[in-house]
Amino acid sequence: VRVPEYTTVNVPSGTALTAPAWNGTTGGVVAFLARGAVTLGGAISANGLGGRGGAVSENVCNASCACAASDDVATLDDATCGQGRRGEGLDRSASGFGSAACGVGNRATGGGGGGHINAGGAGGGNGGAGGRGGDAWCTTPPEPVGGRPGAAVNGSLLARLTFGGGGGGGQQNNATSSAGSAGGGVVFFRALSLAGAGSISANGA
Repeated sequence: VRVPEYTTVNVPSGTALTAPAWNGTTGGVVAFLARGAVTLGGAISANGLGGRGGAVSENVCNASCACAASDDVATLDDATCGQGRRGEGLDRSASGFGSAACGVGNRATGGGGGGHINAGGAGGGNGGAGGRGGDAWCTTPPEPVGGRPGAAVNGSLLARLTFGGGGGGGQQNNATSSAGSAGGGVVFFRALSLAGAGSISANGA
């Protein structure tokens, strides 16, 4: 990561200092050094620039598609991708994120995808765990079929900065669903002083 160094930095009101989103290779990080003051009237933001969200499932209707017990499928991993794809997290394997990374199970900070029928993907984790994905259109108790939340990261941010995990994609059986959203990126800067009423944030989308 190239980190520029300035004498002073001024972010005027109504403007934002940000970065391109993480694309798997670059992006997602707002970083700079200032030998003097940082004056913050606007925003320094890495909102939604971190771990990428998972895509929706293949268009699949399991079993009868009529609210039978056999319709509710929630396997941790799904080779057929009839369940949503998980969001991107700290697991960099092919099972952690990508076109074949499907199932309700989370992998590290990446949220799990939605299970049958039309269940929601889970939120990604980072400073805390994500939220569980919403239940399916019809769910036979006791098995919830929403994605499992991305895990919280243990450790000091002074030792290692991490992206927020992406949310899992939803399950679709009628060609309609939503992909997961991206996690928060990283903001890092060092300055002699900081003043102003602006904001600094790295929230998930």
